[in-house]
Amino acid sequence: MALLYLIRHAKPEGAGTFLGQADPPLAPGALDGLVAALSDLSVSAVYLSPLRRARETAACLRCSDMTVLPDLREIGFGQWTSKTWLEIETHWPDLARRKLKDWAGVAVPDGESWTAFEERVQWAWNRIRKGPWPAAVVAHHAVNAVLAHFASDVRVSEFAQAYGEIKQLTYVAR
Repeated sequence: MALLYLIRHAKPEGAGTFLGQADPPLAPGALDGLVAALSDLSVSAVYLSPLRRARETAACLRCSDMTVLPDLREIGFGQWTSKTWLEIETHWPDLARRKLKDWAGVAVPDGESWTAFEERVQWAWNRIRKGPWPAAVVAHHAVNAVLAHFASDVRVSEFAQAYGEIKQLTYVAR
């Protein structure tokens, strides 16, 4: 069995909006309660998103084998990037209602489709699952939800992860 830690980056500036592939730094003090937990993890490899909030979080891990995988960046929200849900409902009321009914099936204007996003994350998963183990991924909520689904059949819609939260998964290495 392989051991994988899925780590969601610490709270970024702009939290509460659809950040997507925007690249803000972490909010002041975001790592205060997280540094000890991250530095205590013993992993052979770390895979991380190229986005700043993930890189700043990953810097707390003690591992010499860190690999930035561009395919671990968050889903692209297009015109919804950096908007709150209230702004989205105000500017795109019909689309927002449809999106709530079918999150994966309804595309955002100029955004990445869920299918394209999952295919991209699949490329990263194909690299990660080869080892070494234990490993950690420092990425984003949607990315980690898809990785959890690939590793252990967790339903993406049921996956929840707070900023800075570490989830431990075991899976059969392939």
